[in-house]
Amino acid sequence: MVGPAPVWEAQRMKNRTFDDVVQIIKPDTDSQYRLRPCSCGSSEVVYAQYAGPGGGLLWRVVCTDCGATVDLQTDVRHDVQLEWNGRNNHG
Repeated sequence: MVGPAPVWEAQRMKNRTFDDVVQIIKPDTDSQYRLRPCSCGSSEVVYAQYAGPGGGLLWRVVCTDCGATVDLQTDVRHDVQLEWNGRNNHG
């Protein structure tokens, strides 16, 4: 999914406020940007691009089921992908 974050998607992110989200992207499983399932077992893991405090666009990874998040405050999507995919042993 690419485009503005739909209201229902933001609501699924468990009581967390993501008013700063510009777009949400759920990568295909065969994409170079694929994300491993969350440690909660969910495969509902997405990239959220958001407006950073300095005005630039930054990336985070969010599990939309449990709310687990990796946010390195980086503008490099690959950095959050590596951090997310390396945090557990799911294959």
